[in-house]
Amino acid sequence: MSIRNVDLQVMLPKLQEVGRVQQVQQQSNQEQQQQFAAQFKHTADLQQTKVLESHKGEKGEVRDRESSRQGTPGEHHSSDRQEPENEESRPAKDERLGKMLDITI
Repeated sequence: MSIRNVDLQVMLPKLQEVGRVQQVQQQSNQEQQQQFAAQFKHTADLQQTKVLESHKGEKGEVRDRESSRQGTPGEHHSSDRQEPENEESRPAKDERLGKMLDITI
């Protein structure tokens, strides 16, 4: 099949137009892919640095029993720092308490 001159004159401008449209589509696809990659990287960075919320019972707080009874949790009293008079006023503890641990599976 041969192309006539008249047909060729009509096809050349359309060919250039089709080429521009394809180039614009390729550029938009590349931009969308770059935006998706940047968004994915951002969410991955957030997930890596984000600390998961812990429930109230799962917090890693350690307190002395006496300090929680006496007042604010910010006050930390150690039994080593207390005066010897306080130790004498306490009732005697059973020596077996805290020595053995029963584990059942």
